[in-house]
Amino acid sequence: MNGLLSYNESLALVIHSVKLNDLYTALKICKSSESLSPPDQRLNFIYAAILNQLGLFEDAINIYKLVLESDVDNELAIFQLGVAYIFSERIDEAKLTWKDNAYFYNAIKGFLHLVDKNPTEAKIYFNLFIKENHKYPELNPDLFALCNSVKETVNLDEGDDVVDNDSVYRDSKVDALLSVYKKNI
Repeated sequence: MNGLLSYNESLALVIHSVKLNDLYTALKICKSSESLSPPDQRLNFIYAAILNQLGLFEDAINIYKLVLESDVDNELAIFQLGVAYIFSERIDEAKLTWKDNAYFYNAIKGFLHLVDKNPTEAKIYFNLFIKENHKYPELNPDLFALCNSVKETVNLDEGDDVVDNDSVYRDSKVDALLSVYKKNI
């Protein structure tokens, strides 16, 4: 034994750390595993989501691209890459990334309405996605939280004649969609 974690051990510990919301430990393990020759991209996928949640969008984007190099049809990675582009305010790149991602159509429309400062429509599309999403049910709580964030922001401004749409967009940038990693993948 060389004292280093194997890929599978690293992956299991990262998943466990994410389940405990211990992103510091998960990030440390991901960083220490960069030199491993991974048999798949699951660890990188989680790593990118953590970076996205921490606001390190460029780093997350680079890792999502790495994931997609080996799995070009991974619709969840494509969706997450688009989310990272949205959070980094690279809207045209998000749209281009999402152009053929039919499964996430309503979630994508929700994000685009949010970007267009139309929180009411955004919420409608997020709710439609949640209602129809059976393939990735782990995403539903995060999108539900995003809907509540949009609702709370709009309600705070309800007494005003004009809603501060910039704050709606900014305040609705909830944690990156990490719930998908809280189950054993």
